[in-house]
Amino acid sequence: MNYRIEKKSAFTVLANSKIFNSATAQKEIPQFWTDHFQSGKGEYINGTFGICLDNQKEKNTFKYMIADFVEKERKAVEGLEFFTIPERTYAIFTCIGPVPETLQKMTNCIFSEWMKTQTEFKIDDKFTIEWYDHLEKYEKGLSDENYKSEIWIPVQSVP
Repeated sequence: MNYRIEKKSAFTVLANSKIFNSATAQKEIPQFWTDHFQSGKGEYINGTFGICLDNQKEKNTFKYMIADFVEKERKAVEGLEFFTIPERTYAIFTCIGPVPETLQKMTNCIFSEWMKTQTEFKIDDKFTIEWYDHLEKYEKGLSDENYKSEIWIPVQSVP
């Protein structure tokens, strides 16, 4: 499993969010993306990121956000929220292939294989980030076998 370690500055996103159950999320999140664009929210958020935040209130659930970079000066839009991602060092895994299948497969490998055997790094925060490349670069969009996306896992070195 190839990855790189990269430090990223804090950044703010504008997001459309929803709480998901961990057991059903892989089927429900793709529908959330469809609903996001069908509702017209794609006018405000094109979907550079998918951000998963652990839900501290209820076990086996998490908040998922469809998000884009935003300047702090931008006005709020009803039904959407601002969220600041703190400065972190990330293990960044590149995924090449159709979405969501390729991302889901890589996520499963990261948590079932990489994290269990990792001795150099440990998870540093309770979120993960999916980064999506621009669709117009690919003839078949998200279905293209060469579509590039990434999974960013916040990590810190193990002493």
